[in-house]
Amino acid sequence: MVTSPPRWAQAGRFAEAAAAYTEGLAAAAGDAGTAAALHCNRAACAAVLGRPAEAVADACAALALEPGYLRARQRRAEGLAALGEHAAAAQVCL
Repeated sequence: MVTSPPRWAQAGRFAEAAAAYTEGLAAAAGDAGTAAALHCNRAACAAVLGRPAEAVADACAALALEPGYLRARQRRAEGLAALGEHAAAAQVCL
């Protein structure tokens, strides 16, 4: 199962990395920690690809599974800021 950056992310091929994380999510059913990591990693890919709304959605999914996941909170705040929702981004950081 893919939870760490696959070779595509390391090579800057973030669309392919996101697809690998999506496949991993299908296999991670019932494992909240792994699913949260996959959502968070896919959020990073979406952010790099200029899709902040997708990044926020994946970060929120990760936080729903693991509320204390700080990296997911960071990705959510960054996505909200990219969408121009600076007050909401600041609230995420509190």
